[in-house]
Amino acid sequence: MKISGNHYWVILMAKIWIGCCGFSMSRKKYYEMFEAVEIQETFYNLPSKSRMEKWRMESPQNFVFTMKAWQVITHPRTSPTWRRIKEELWGDLNNYGFLRPTKENIQAWEDTLEIAKAVGAKAIVLQLPPKLELKESTYKDISEFLSKISWEGFLLAIEPRNKTWDKNRDMAKSLFEKFNIIHCVDIFKRQPVDVGEAYYIRLHGLGGEINYRYKYTDQDLRRLKDLVMPLLGANKDVFVMFNNIHMADDALRFKRILAQS
Repeated sequence: MKISGNHYWVILMAKIWIGCCGFSMSRKKYYEMFEAVEIQETFYNLPSKSRMEKWRMESPQNFVFTMKAWQVITHPRTSPTWRRIKEELWGDLNNYGFLRPTKENIQAWEDTLEIAKAVGAKAIVLQLPPKLELKESTYKDISEFLSKISWEGFLLAIEPRNKTWDKNRDMAKSLFEKFNIIHCVDIFKRQPVDVGEAYYIRLHGLGGEINYRYKYTDQDLRRLKDLVMPLLGANKDVFVMFNNIHMADDALRFKRILAQS
């Protein structure tokens, strides 16, 4: 297949980063197989800066880390995932979560940012809880929160998990455009709002919104290729992160399918 000079140049400038949501094997082995990973443990508890600096120093030169933001910023104290929080939180626990512009959320973001700096993360993902609807009041809260924080050159992605974000897509687009934020999606289920300096895809399995036990077939992965490749035309990097039990095998097979195309 012939490719025009301009189109070929665009493909060279943009890159697909394929990886897993978390290390599913020893880090040494993982570094040999993949070029990117999304750190999961930062969602539950923030690790020490020294450990994150160690990860950065031990990884290959061109390896890319992304990470999830601390859950207390997005999820309220009623969230089941709070049971895994180990450290004592300061302030009013009722003021955490839902990306509200509270001093507790802002401090938790600053703490998250310090860890992102230590590991040299390329992107930070704010995974929203299923209960966080998009409406005028939450739009105002999230806008005010984002106006009060800085992400200092990191890519910032938001992954909504409530259907109102799909129903109010124009409002969602307005929010993403206002702050140049990446719309993180499972591309099998919805197309991203084309805003931000990259695309960020998290794959949670088929047969429902979340199906971690799902193993992608080769046919699924060829379809994924057809969904992802056109995104390169925007001259933006594309992060494709598998988040299922079989993520390492699925990600490796997807790399092979891309290499053959």
